[in-house]
Amino acid sequence: MIPPALYAVRVNMQIPAATVGAQRFILGEHGAARPPEPPPPNLWNRPLRPDERLVIPVTNPPALVEAQLQSLPFFPLPGLVFFPDTRLPLHIFEPRYREMISWCIAQGSPLGVVMIRPGFERDQPRDPPVLTVLGVGQIVRHQRLADGRYNIVLQGVSRAKIITELPSTHAFRLGRCELWDDAPAPSPDLVVRQVQSLRAITSTLAQRWPAAAPTLSALLTEAQTPSALINGLASVAFAEPIERQSALECERLDQRGQLVLDRMLDLLAQNSVEVADA
Repeated sequence: MIPPALYAVRVNMQIPAATVGAQRFILGEHGAARPPEPPPPNLWNRPLRPDERLVIPVTNPPALVEAQLQSLPFFPLPGLVFFPDTRLPLHIFEPRYREMISWCIAQGSPLGVVMIRPGFERDQPRDPPVLTVLGVGQIVRHQRLADGRYNIVLQGVSRAKIITELPSTHAFRLGRCELWDDAPAPSPDLVVRQVQSLRAITSTLAQRWPAAAPTLSALLTEAQTPSALINGLASVAFAEPIERQSALECERLDQRGQLVLDRMLDLLAQNSVEVADA
């Protein structure tokens, strides 16, 4: 676990995530939910509502304009992978990233979230190398605190590739990026069959695994598109950041869906007997 002091922000929770109380959990091996470091005060200094705490799939995401990607602010974070069709609450406290959020709000700019290249996490607060593929989101909610810190909610709308990092007159980093939409599946029915299987497996797993049931049930209820279900489960199912990054980098949605399906089958096998909450 990366020490909290190395984060440029505090991550309250990525949505969807298996939640117990106000903490974020990633589904680990053998049904073990791994809590992160203790979370900071919650996003709005009050109890989180269920729609802030659980999955909120994107139904009408704001469209990205290609010109916005020519000079995209991006946010390097250790071990965090941001998927389309998810929402990510963040607490921003480092001055350079306060400036970034202020600029994005003023310009109506999207924001990229990219994972720091593994092994370079301790290079902060310098500019550590980052991976190429990132999630891109719109700030759909923000709160500026009296001391200049921000609470924000990012709504994931797409993924992109960083083509090159640009010189910046700002304290934050900028990249020239290109949109990377999912390529078409070889068969239209393939994703449909995957989604049917994922819904059945997720429903069964929710019954057998009470700690994960709220998030899994919310996904089943709220995910209205194949990408919302697959991306939502990809945020939940993989215990390791590099596994989530691999899912994000799949060229096609059906390839990501197969990775998620294989992982959910593993989790189902590990939770083959219904258990009660501890």
